[in-house]
Amino acid sequence: MGVLLQAEGIGKKFGALAAVDGVSFTVEEGHVHSVIGPNGAGKTTLFNMISGLIHANSGALTFGGQTITTMPAFRRAAIGISRTF
Repeated sequence: MGVLLQAEGIGKKFGALAAVDGVSFTVEEGHVHSVIGPNGAGKTTLFNMISGLIHANSGALTFGGQTITTMPAFRRAAIGISRTF
């Protein structure tokens, strides 16, 4: 099975606060992963960047081999990426 989702050094800053800093991971098709951490660790910010609700300040995101780093949320939804609240 191939790589479904890949993050390479993605980061997001809000002013001087680095909410996410240099996160890298790979999710292969057919595998399940989890994201854990304390409150304020950047988990929600990470998922917001993956779904396109906010854009990363650094790094790259790919989905199914396609670069999605700057793709708007509605286009990501069309290829199968979304989140719930």
